[in-house]
Amino acid sequence: GDEWFQNGRSLPNEVVSVKTHFPQKNGRKVPWEDQVHRAILLLRSPLHAIPSYHNYLYEFKNKLPPHSTRAPLDVWIEW
Repeated sequence: GDEWFQNGRSLPNEVVSVKTHFPQKNGRKVPWEDQVHRAILLLRSPLHAIPSYHNYLYEFKNKLPPHSTRAPLDVWIEW
């Protein structure tokens, strides 16, 4: 699942993992956070996360589908 329930699963008994961007400003805690007593935290390597985030921003700004393209080199240099 994810914090916005995009796959239609929103209850703790419907998922075994939750991808979240919390505490990033667009992330949020799941409504049943009080039922989460333990967790395993996985962090992405900045070497992968930063380019992925930049590509996301490029796609969003240009109204492209998610995970559809990489930002061109000139956009990277400007960023």
